[in-house]
Amino acid sequence: MRSSAFLADPDRVLIADASVVIGLNASGHARRIMELTACRILVSDNAVSELAVGALFGHDDGAQLSALIADGVLDRVALKGSAAKIYEALIDGSYGETLDDGEAATIAIAAERGAVALLDERKAQRICRVHFPEVIQGCTAQWLLAAGALGEALHVEAVVNALRRGRMRVPSEFTSAVVTLIGTEEAAKCPSLPRAIRQVGLREDVEDRSRPKY
Repeated sequence: MRSSAFLADPDRVLIADASVVIGLNASGHARRIMELTACRILVSDNAVSELAVGALFGHDDGAQLSALIADGVLDRVALKGSAAKIYEALIDGSYGETLDDGEAATIAIAAERGAVALLDERKAQRICRVHFPEVIQGCTAQWLLAAGALGEALHVEAVVNALRRGRMRVPSEFTSAVVTLIGTEEAAKCPSLPRAIRQVGLREDVEDRSRPKY
């Protein structure tokens, strides 16, 4: 599904994993991006708790998330019914391997509600794809790419911040779009992008500086 397909659908519900919240917070424009999103946005109680623990290590993502929830920008949701059973199976190894608490809750709620699971970790994405093929997946990079309504300058800023501050992972299918948006020079400075992509930017920068100035 293309970057803006489900994000522009007001009938869709998004279930954001903790890593996605972290990525949006790192962008510096989480509130505005969420407000511009047509879909209803939910986050599991498990992900909320996971981010709250980060305060012990000096991270403020939990506090930022709590403020967004308090202001009604997104809502928190508890595991119940069939989602609770799916969650238990995902954390106890019933599917052959286990997932972290927040990721398991995100997939379970998405499967139970027919919602979109927003996940950044490869393992979680793979398990979701294999065992819950009916669940539509998205990721932070996809969400940010669709945030053009921020305006060009802020859009680029948001993606660069997420890459540098949040070390956002960009799946291969979105790498080209990210580099096109931010430019090869900025891409070269983003350690979370593949080395091959960064080296292209570095080579172009060296070539530019080596050209004679007239």
